[in-house]
Amino acid sequence: MMSISFTLVAAATLSQSAPTSWVPDAAEQTALEALHAASGVPGMQIAVIDDGEVRWHANYGVMNVETRQPVTDETLFQVASLSKPIFAYLVLRMLEEGRIGLDDKLVDYVVPFDMPEHEWNREITVRHVMTHRTGLQNWRPAAPDAAAAMVPKCKPGTCESYSGEAFMWLQQVLETVTQKSTTELLDEYIFEPGQIDASLGWRPEIGARTATGHYIDRDTGEVKAHREFGDAWGPAIQAVAERWDRDIDSWTMWDWFNALRVAHPVSPRVADLSFTQMSQPTDIDAGVPGSIRASAEDYARFMTLLMDTTPAAEWKISPQSRHWMLSAHGERWHDNLPGGFGLGIERKGDTRYFYHSGNNGNAFKSFMFGHPDTGRGVVVLTNGQAGDELYWQVYDLLIDEEFLSNSKPLDD
Repeated sequence: MMSISFTLVAAATLSQSAPTSWVPDAAEQTALEALHAASGVPGMQIAVIDDGEVRWHANYGVMNVETRQPVTDETLFQVASLSKPIFAYLVLRMLEEGRIGLDDKLVDYVVPFDMPEHEWNREITVRHVMTHRTGLQNWRPAAPDAAAAMVPKCKPGTCESYSGEAFMWLQQVLETVTQKSTTELLDEYIFEPGQIDASLGWRPEIGARTATGHYIDRDTGEVKAHREFGDAWGPAIQAVAERWDRDIDSWTMWDWFNALRVAHPVSPRVADLSFTQMSQPTDIDAGVPGSIRASAEDYARFMTLLMDTTPAAEWKISPQSRHWMLSAHGERWHDNLPGGFGLGIERKGDTRYFYHSGNNGNAFKSFMFGHPDTGRGVVVLTNGQAGDELYWQVYDLLIDEEFLSNSKPLDD
């Protein structure tokens, strides 16, 4: 196994004011039920980690306001952009194995057919993608300006630019290098050895287990099911897989783009859009920026891999890589909130924390927060537009300490 050629940043020391356990007591569990009941969010899952192990989890509400099917331990939520830290972990495995290099240029592996020629695009590296410093925008607009929009706003490495497009480009690099789908890679490197029940993108076997997203009707204020999140797409995609006689798990992103071009006429919402190679047209595909489905309990199992308390294993990234992943890789708008490697970092005194939020179409809202020194963490998954308001309240209740990253932003 090859090692990564970067400098190890020593683990931060635990401060004297380290928080107590975040596992809720009986009174707090009752308060959590009340918070959900008053939120207008159809369903929610919470999982809490203590000393590097998942110690508590709970389900609230329903998967769908129309069917009233309850959220259970078997329910899967779209974790949205909480997918990115999982992909970052996979990228570190590829770096450790020498499959790719941290400062390799993406164009040396794959050049998207619709990417405009520009000198800055040819400078984008693996490091730039994983630290959100490519200069590329998050998602390009619809046709006819899609390709033209894929020009960095700055020289790569010189500005922060949160970009799902860049993650999908790097995803294609990994698929090119390994000759495997990202679904297969995640299953092989993370989900199966970690005993994590999660799925990248839609699969027929998870359809009945997956929660429906919800939005708030602007005119009536009513909470309504968001039908465009997989319900109508699943059968059409499965029909394509049957015509191709190929298992969906083996599909690369290129296969997904072709399949969606075949299937998209069934959805009036996207019938007039021109799907281009890097854009993510719908959350049903296996795009690493935001398409992983998991329960809060299983997502928390992934979070335990980021803790200093996690036991070493051959299939895991090394302790050096883990500490490096959770170190600062570029300043952001606040000195205490630097960018990490595929996630956010919060510095508080001598202690560091990690976090990430997620939002798919304002219909799924999620947040995770962890303290690697003590092995404590919390993840909240919701399937409603008001989910961010709810998870802010959850964190305020469970973590009796003020943080910049997991508290509702103050009004200017």
